Amino acid sequence: MSVASKRVLFPSRENEGTQSDPAAIRQTICDRLRVVSEMVGSVSAFADEVGVNRTQLSRYLNGQSIPRPEFLVRVSSVYNLPLNWLMVPHEDPDVSLSEHQLSGDLHRMFARRHFQLNENLLPSGLYMFWKGLFQQPGRYEGYMASVKLNNGVAKVRTIMIKNLRRYGILEKSDPIDHVCLGVGVKSHSGINISFSDSVANVMATSFLLPASPLRFRSNDTYSGFMSLSYTPGRDQLNWVPCVMELLPANVSDVLAAARRSGVYDKGELPEEIQHQIDTLDIPQYGLR
Repeated sequence: MSVASKRVLFPSRENEGTQSDPAAIRQTICDRLRVVSEMVGSVSAFADEVGVNRTQLSRYLNGQSIPRPEFLVRVSSVYNLPLNWLMVPHEDPDVSLSEHQLSGDLHRMFARRHFQLNENLLPSGLYMFWKGLFQQPGRYEGYMASVKLNNGVAKVRTIMIKNLRRYGILEKSDPIDHVCLGVGVKSHSGINISFSDSVANVMATSFLLPASPLRFRSNDTYSGFMSLSYTPGRDQLNWVPCVMELLPANVSDVLAAARRSGVYDKGELPEEIQHQIDTLDIPQYGLR
């Protein structure tokens, strides 16, 4: 088998940052093909549908030999299965299939769209993330966030989950879960960031636009709204204003921003953030 074929067959696992063990992938391929065989109903029918000799397919199912990449592509195409699901080890195959299916569907949804961000649209760096409180209308919070662009997609990390637990939306607070992950892409002239807490599947979405040239200081700001996919309690909201403020690459400014993290009344917010919020017209919706 060529080096190129091995590179396709044994992909690296991005979530671990290391290359997967070839033996583990070989076993995974064997296990997943057995799942497909059970789904089809018989080895003979499976062999006929993918156009392979039954004896050869049996060798794949028993782990006696490993299929070529083009065979896996054929299985993926015939049964509409994510290709990575056939190869990438996972503790729970059913969850893995769902995750890879979502990945594949998102790929098809964004294919040939101009969704890529660049450093001019949303620079990588540290930000202060200011937003209204879903649970306390009229109050606001600020916390640190980091943005890193890779191949036109922004990875956003915040401590939003900490405050969701603080206000009773989530229970069993654990410091390791106090980071909320987001993925940002360009949406027409703005920036769309989708967040998930990764524990209870509480999802939020922000849509931001670069602020107007009128600023109180030189920091770049991006203002818009955030919507929370959650059934709120009485007098709670699903939509709040939010502002992302890019911090200078300066240790003292970053430390000062970290000390500002907390919950505020509107009049206690920095003047330039109040100004940005005043320019926003956010619908006050509490979906029930």
